[in-house]
Amino acid sequence: MAMPLNPTRRVALGALAGLGALSIAAADEALSAPSFSLYGMKDVPLDKALDHLKSTGYGGVELVCLPGWDTDPTRLTAGQVKGIRESLASRNMVPVGLMLDLPLDIAEETFVRNLALLARACAMARQLNEKSPPILETVLGGKPGDLPKRLNVHLDRLGRVETVLAKEGGTLALKPHRMQAFDDAKALAGLISQSKSPRVVAAFDPSHFQHRMPGIAESWKVLGPLTRFIHVKETVINNRQLQFVLPGEGGLDLKALRALFVESKYRGPICVEVSRQVWSVPGYDPFLAATRAFPAMRTITHG
Repeated sequence: MAMPLNPTRRVALGALAGLGALSIAAADEALSAPSFSLYGMKDVPLDKALDHLKSTGYGGVELVCLPGWDTDPTRLTAGQVKGIRESLASRNMVPVGLMLDLPLDIAEETFVRNLALLARACAMARQLNEKSPPILETVLGGKPGDLPKRLNVHLDRLGRVETVLAKEGGTLALKPHRMQAFDDAKALAGLISQSKSPRVVAAFDPSHFQHRMPGIAESWKVLGPLTRFIHVKETVINNRQLQFVLPGEGGLDLKALRALFVESKYRGPICVEVSRQVWSVPGYDPFLAATRAFPAMRTITHG
């Protein structure tokens, strides 16, 4: 389902807000191998998903810690997590991240349950890779316009999240979302800075800044120094409705996007995220989606 265009934001329909003006520097410099979020493969058995992704050329996966996914940490035993680690290692693939959904401005009872889930996810990350646990990532919920009147609530809740991260040894990347409270780069950067925690960092997704002002390049300038995880999908606008699409299908200048990452010396994961708007459509083929997204991802990571 497409989302209605937010009337409070200025929309740049014909440009990428300066993204295309960047020079393509260090064209032969490879970033991390493309990864794929299993958010786009909900009902696919893990080994079958990994076999396809490996044969396509992906080097890693983001596992999904949400209800209904096989990798929900509340459903996994230590032995099952070990099996996931071995399945990845046997294919020379890495777990680049764990997807969570940890909104901050919610009912206290739900938030407490989410803190318990966060602790389980941190333990799972350590089990997957004790020396370098995969990063956890989440959006923050809320609605555009909720700030600044609800900022203190977010700060208080984030402090409690950081307490769990410090105890469990996890790192959490917060991702802005164009239809949520933290819908721009400066607001999210301010929240992260006020947390004063090295365990709270940023995730970046160009689709949430495409066709907007400030655009992708300006938003990366703000969030890039804080970013440890990148999702890639794109946004199109049809009849004033926003629709997320696969990498390579929304007109984004991929080489210019690569230039942003190369010039800022970003070295973290770069991962396809297939939106629910895409995978919930009848007839969606997760294998075809992964295959179709790969050339665009290869352009970003290898030029």
